[in-house]
Amino acid sequence: LSERLGITQKHLSVVETGAQFASASLIQKISEELKVPPADLFGGTSDEIVQKIERMEKKLMTMIANEISRGFASLNVKISALESGMDDPGPPFLC
Repeated sequence: LSERLGITQKHLSVVETGAQFASASLIQKISEELKVPPADLFGGTSDEIVQKIERMEKKLMTMIANEISRGFASLNVKISALESGMDDPGPPFLC
């Protein structure tokens, strides 16, 4: 494989073991030589990787929405405190 890729066996070995990252062009060459999508070289199939990314995106969006919601709740507490004449209401009470 290293000969077909035009690299040394040692270079291929350090890439295979994760001791060194492969360049994008080398990843492309390896995927072409092995006749697999580049994503498949990183554990799992392309479909599995896409599904993992989609699950991560959903979790991230939920986390962002929760943080925005908490921020608005905190802001509402501070606005209410200012309206009632308090200078610093302190941290909001979160359930």
